[in-house]
Amino acid sequence: MSTLVSGSQKSYIRAGESLFSPDGTVRLTLQPDGDLVLTPVQHVWSAGVTTARPGKAIIFEDGNFALTDRDNGTYWETMTRNVIKPPQPDEDKGHYRFTIMNDGNLVVSDLTDQTNLAISSGEVMWQSATALQWAFRDESMKTQPEEDAVDDANAPGA
Repeated sequence: MSTLVSGSQKSYIRAGESLFSPDGTVRLTLQPDGDLVLTPVQHVWSAGVTTARPGKAIIFEDGNFALTDRDNGTYWETMTRNVIKPPQPDEDKGHYRFTIMNDGNLVVSDLTDQTNLAISSGEVMWQSATALQWAFRDESMKTQPEEDAVDDANAPGA
């Protein structure tokens, strides 16, 4: 699972559970101590908080992504509540998404705003800014091996 959807059964993960990027190379774990940690092969990002009673990492119906303790008290949050247009009780649920991207970026997006379809999942309300750490992970960015380099002495017309 790479996305949490507000108002659904898949709106949270509990302490000890993880989300994975679609390609499986990046993992986001709500650790038993309550810290939220993003890891590929190494530690990349952390919420930087812990609690003795971790509960869930959850995307709320108002668009806020938060870490809550077992008593549902918030001990860390993105502060992305949509106070301008909060969801109405008669509206469909699932307007907000928390997604872990293949590049390692964590994103909270608003699917109710169709003016900016960044990353094909709505307007970005918050992001961890960890994508840049993965900029050269793409195979096309690797340098050409020396054995494939053109030998000028044997090139046509030399």
